[in-house]
Amino acid sequence: MKRYAVLLCSVSLLACFCGKGEPALKLETLEWNEETSHYVVTVEGEVAGTSFTTIVPRTHEDRPILEIASMTEVGSESGSTRDSSWLVVRREDLKPVHAFRTVATEGGNLWSETSYSDEEAAVQAMTPVGAKSIELPLEKRTFDNDEVTTLLRALQLDEEEDVEMEVVVGLAGAVIPVSLTLMGNEVITVPAGVFETRRIQMGIAGQFVDLWYEQAGRRRLVRYEAPGSQLVMELTETPVPNPSGEPSNAESKPPRTGR
Repeated sequence: MKRYAVLLCSVSLLACFCGKGEPALKLETLEWNEETSHYVVTVEGEVAGTSFTTIVPRTHEDRPILEIASMTEVGSESGSTRDSSWLVVRREDLKPVHAFRTVATEGGNLWSETSYSDEEAAVQAMTPVGAKSIELPLEKRTFDNDEVTTLLRALQLDEEEDVEMEVVVGLAGAVIPVSLTLMGNEVITVPAGVFETRRIQMGIAGQFVDLWYEQAGRRRLVRYEAPGSQLVMELTETPVPNPSGEPSNAESKPPRTGR
């Protein structure tokens, strides 16, 4: 297993490109409740780590928001990777307000912090090529990379309809184009049980990622598969041991190691 597999997982969880003047995405209004979803991560068919995503509805300055925290840990013979993110989005339209992400590997730490307004995203980051500070213009369909698996729970799609939008990837200091297509409904089995799901396919740079979501209830992400890296994440009701040997804390925000 290659150590960068978890990075591919996180960076490829993207929304898609849209041109200027495109209408806003069609998002269904959902009832958000506090929850934590746990996943087992496999690479090339072998258990390699764990992942969790916590969603907490809050109110900030009289405005309803969601706090979304995620942590993915993957271990291999060459070392371990811990990829953590924390962000705030507006509940009414899931537009990002603030995002922070760290990636810790045996070779060091990378981080990014992004502050959003309606017109631009101000990014400060320590990237693989050094420090970066940049302001990026935003469109109606621009969201943050690390919120996309939450966003897709509410996204309205017609079968085989291509939808275009874009996301800010803080660690790259860039806005990235991707495509989304609803592939249909499937019944799948994962460690958490049997689920009736809708399958969404994302395309980026000539590669594809598949995501399966509950059709009913909380509409959680049930399965994520990146065929190009042979990386799979599946929902599990019980946290599984993590290969790094260090406990994960679902209640903690990622450490702000970049400042």
